[in-house]
Amino acid sequence: MDFLTLDLIKTHCRIEGYSEDPDEQRKIDETIKKCANLAEGIVYEHIGKDYSAIIKEYGEIPTRIMQAALMATADMMLERDPKENYTLNMILKPYKKKEKRNYGKTEDRARL
Repeated sequence: MDFLTLDLIKTHCRIEGYSEDPDEQRKIDETIKKCANLAEGIVYEHIGKDYSAIIKEYGEIPTRIMQAALMATADMMLERDPKENYTLNMILKPYKKKEKRNYGKTEDRARL
């Protein structure tokens, strides 16, 4: 996990005292970490930037990006089934890498 932490996720998802058994607790923590790693990857892929590019541009992880990753983590923990998430798309939209287009070329004009 690049920016999410186990404690942050547990607070966000209101997870507390979920097991007295240390082995069971370790297994649950590992599942949470796997979901968080996947969520961070989804965020990076969606906006077209990795952790270092985000930090370079903003100096820190913006709140909206953090919230999107927390929401995606919680969603994966509860649903375990990927789906299109309109809210996630809207939260991350301002951070999405802009594609450069060159409409001056003949082949580009033909598509218009």
